Amino acid sequence: MASSNNDTGLKIGLGVTSMLFLLFAGLWYNAFSNKNIAEQLKTAADNQASEAKTQAAALQETNTDAMKVIGGPAAWPEAKEQLLKSMQVNGVNSPKQTVLAQLEALRAALDGSNKDLASLKAELAVTVDKLMKLEQVAENRVQGHDQSQKGSEQQLLTLQKNHDEVVQDKDKQIAALKDDYRREQVEKETIRENASKTEVTLKKQIDSLTNIVESQKSRLEQILKVSFEVADGEVVRMDANQGLVFINLGSLDHLRPQVTFSVYGRDHRGIAREARDIKASVEVTRILGPHLAEAKILVQDRTRPIADGDPIYSPIWAGGRTEYFAFVGLIDFDHDGKSDRETLHRMMKNSGAEIDLEVQDDGTRDPADAKLSTRTKFLVLGEVPEPARFPGNDVRRTRALAVGEQQKMLLDEARLAGVRVVQLSDFMSYMGYQSQLRTYIPGQNDRFNLQQGSRGSSVRDDEVTGQTSKLFDKLRKIDEAEKKAPR
Repeated sequence: MASSNNDTGLKIGLGVTSMLFLLFAGLWYNAFSNKNIAEQLKTAADNQASEAKTQAAALQETNTDAMKVIGGPAAWPEAKEQLLKSMQVNGVNSPKQTVLAQLEALRAALDGSNKDLASLKAELAVTVDKLMKLEQVAENRVQGHDQSQKGSEQQLLTLQKNHDEVVQDKDKQIAALKDDYRREQVEKETIRENASKTEVTLKKQIDSLTNIVESQKSRLEQILKVSFEVADGEVVRMDANQGLVFINLGSLDHLRPQVTFSVYGRDHRGIAREARDIKASVEVTRILGPHLAEAKILVQDRTRPIADGDPIYSPIWAGGRTEYFAFVGLIDFDHDGKSDRETLHRMMKNSGAEIDLEVQDDGTRDPADAKLSTRTKFLVLGEVPEPARFPGNDVRRTRALAVGEQQKMLLDEARLAGVRVVQLSDFMSYMGYQSQLRTYIPGQNDRFNLQQGSRGSSVRDDEVTGQTSKLFDKLRKIDEAEKKAPR
């Protein structure tokens, strides 16, 4: 680095020397004409050269010191470039890119920073003062809280002491109550045992009395055969030749064809009392007037022929009013082993009656939540198969058990609701229904009396059959007059 500085200084010195030499050469040239002037000039040139050399040495020393101060490389171009870059990176914005300008700008920035620092110190002092005041306030509050806590703890100790005393009193009361409760439980258990014994005794007495009442009731019913049913109408004319009867029910009575009735004698002992009181069964074939209809004889007791004025009755027909019935057990009218439940439904619907409860053949109640009520007219009992007839794993055994259980429950419901219980065979007899099976029983019916029950192939049920008497014509005219008469 020192050699480079010396070379630079030497170059500067040589430059100066060359200039002086040229000047000297000029002077020397002129010296030819004026020697004295030349000598003077030479002397002056020597002096100037010596001075220039001295200045060059001083400049070389100054250049070396400047490089040391700058801290850059000894070569000037490199030092200058490094200095400019350093001012651009580390300096401040200044229009003059000089070392002096940068130093002045830095000084100004430093003065500004010192001023901001002083302001911040002042704000810090104010903040510290406020903080000390806040700490004092917080300390005062803490002291207040400590005093309050001490008071609260004292109060808590007092309350705890009082609570412990109350709890001890309550424990004594609870212990006393537990003793009383134990004594009461012992007394209740004694009373319960006595009540259970009494209940068992009373239940036995009630069951015994119930059996006696049921037995007496059954005997009374067998003796009296009381029936509260009334006749629905009566026979107004009998046509034995055609096997027809005419009844005093018609369109105004809401009568429909195919409705069947049982026929009783005028001296009957009670409608729907016993099936043996029925002497015939008839089925409506045509509606002839407001209160007149034609019916064919299905079956009759030959020993008790139908006569004018005989009452007729059907439990499911009520002249426009709906009657309700319940059924349990197998529905088999003609005992052919096949269910006649659909036929029953059709007959009930045709007569305007409804089934409000029915136990299906599998033992399910329909509807499932249905119960017997006071509106139920009859509980009709069909056949319930004996479960012992079927093997243990037979589904028919399960169904028979279910139907039997339902029948038992319905009998209890009927007893409580006051619903009359009748057998299916009696119910069908009350309706006037006759099975189509050709089973001949001597002395009981005349189903095979072809002269009485037969009709020609050209005669329909909806046609007038046979000749009518004057009485029948008179009754028809009376019905027609009643129909036309204002009501």
